[in-house]
Amino acid sequence: WRGCKRHLTLNSNSRSNCRGCEFCGTYSLISDDKALNNPHALKRKAEILCQDLGADLSKVESVGVVTGCFPDEQSLVDHLRMVRQVFRKYGFNRELRYIGSQLRTPEQLSLLASEGPFALYLTVEAFTRREVLMKKTKASLDLDKGRELLGIAKTMGIETTFLYIAGLDDPESMRREFPQYKDRLTR
Repeated sequence: WRGCKRHLTLNSNSRSNCRGCEFCGTYSLISDDKALNNPHALKRKAEILCQDLGADLSKVESVGVVTGCFPDEQSLVDHLRMVRQVFRKYGFNRELRYIGSQLRTPEQLSLLASEGPFALYLTVEAFTRREVLMKKTKASLDLDKGRELLGIAKTMGIETTFLYIAGLDDPESMRREFPQYKDRLTR
């Protein structure tokens, strides 16, 4: 929970099992974060969350899905749609946020946006040495393609921002790259 239980971060794909990025601390997580990758497991989680709130999920303003990487984009999209469908049964009808870098096509962005309020929080992480610092699948979305994707999402009415880890790049790289995101972000 975040923001007085108005925002939920859902680590639905067992982040402790994710490996590959040099800077990431999930390797040290206790491996008790069970994957919520089927409707039954997600319903159990929703019931626990409702008990914790003492109400349904209708007052939850956003659910941020941090996936820990899926085999491919379609698996991710299927998962995000399942989260929305299951949580909708418990009263959630607000913004679903995807935090990651596997969502890459306009068609899938459009599909997710058509089902309800949606936000793309692109995990850029670093501007330089991406192939060294990040696992291959994450680094394969280069900076230009990532910015293009954010721009496309913004034109679709999707809320957009990105995550970046200060300290991985030199200050000059930060000064050069940050302005290139300006017109593609809503947050």
